[in-house]
Amino acid sequence: MDTVRKTYKYIKDNIEKQLYIEAKLTIKALLITKDSLMQENSNITIADIFEKVYELDAKTISLLIINSIQKCSEDVNHLISILEFSEAMDLLSIIIDKSMPQKEEENNESIFEEEEDDITEDWDFSYMEYLWSCILKRQDDFYNITPNHFFKMIEHHKRFNGVKEDTEKVEYI
Repeated sequence: MDTVRKTYKYIKDNIEKQLYIEAKLTIKALLITKDSLMQENSNITIADIFEKVYELDAKTISLLIINSIQKCSEDVNHLISILEFSEAMDLLSIIIDKSMPQKEEENNESIFEEEEDDITEDWDFSYMEYLWSCILKRQDDFYNITPNHFFKMIEHHKRFNGVKEDTEKVEYI
C-alpha cells in the first residue's frame, strides 16, 4: 500500500542492467534512523530528521533510504552502491510523499502536518503504539506501518467516534 517500487537503469561491464528497488518508510525505519542520529545529537526529534533532509544532510538521507529499503530488501549495500545522488533524492522524495502525512500547501507553509507549537515536541512512540493496539484495536505490527497510515487511522477513528480536538488549553490550579 505505502511501498515504493522503482526501477533504475545502470551500466556495469558495458552491459545495461536494471535495478528494482522496493522501499517503505515505516515507524521502525524512523526509529532506527533517529537512534543512529542520536549518537551525535541526543536531542534530535523526528521533525529535526526531516529538517536535515531539507538541508541535504548526506548522513540523514542515506540512513532514511537504507532503513526504508531494508524493510523490503536484503541486499541493501548493492542497491545503495548503484544509486546516484539524484536518484537517491528522487527515491527519498517519493518515499516521504507516500509515507508521511501531508496537508494542502497554504502560502508556502510546510506541507508536513505539524503545527508550530508541535515542532519542539517529539513523537511519543509508546503512546502511539498504545493508541494503535488498545484504542484502534489493531493486531498488525505497529512498527511496520507508515506514519501516514497511522495518522489516517487516528483521523478515521476520531471522525467515526465523534472525537473533537481540544483547541483550548485548560490550565488547572
